[in-house]
Amino acid sequence: MSFPELCIYALVASLILSFFIFMFWRTRRMHERQNVELVYQNSFTNLCNQLEKDLAGCNEWKIQNTIGSSTSLFIGRIQGEIVYDARPETGDIVRIRKDGEVKYPFKGERESTLKTMEFVASPHKANYLNLKVELLASPSIEFSHEFSVRVSVDKNKAVGFFENPELKERGAEAHIGKKQH
Repeated sequence: MSFPELCIYALVASLILSFFIFMFWRTRRMHERQNVELVYQNSFTNLCNQLEKDLAGCNEWKIQNTIGSSTSLFIGRIQGEIVYDARPETGDIVRIRKDGEVKYPFKGERESTLKTMEFVASPHKANYLNLKVELLASPSIEFSHEFSVRVSVDKNKAVGFFENPELKERGAEAHIGKKQH
């Protein structure tokens, strides 16, 4: 076998190997993206459910932009104040009450995953709030939800759709179609 033939065989083998390496890399990246979307979608859904309950029947609410890119949402309820603090530097939205805090994570293992995380009041509608979380990816991953804030007219009673703003997990005994005794 001559040297030119050997070079041609090596070139063809390296091209084939490069193709398979690229395909494995691409498949891994797609799998990672799907996992990231699933984890963040679950976190976003839990956050939206809790935020919907906190906003229902609240006495007041306001958005405050702080130094940097942090945004805070203050919700005044008869039970006490609830603060949602969007912290892009840590990749979390933290729900803070007097009895504790809950973190909703939106940052993965890569440092540059998070692009924006913000609460925005709707300029076109009164008492509407938009939550937006955007992650850097190719293409980018964006979660957005609009909330209708139901402000209570009675400032002395916890009047609203949800008296207790805590979101509780359903137990194993909860079944669809069966009566609870």
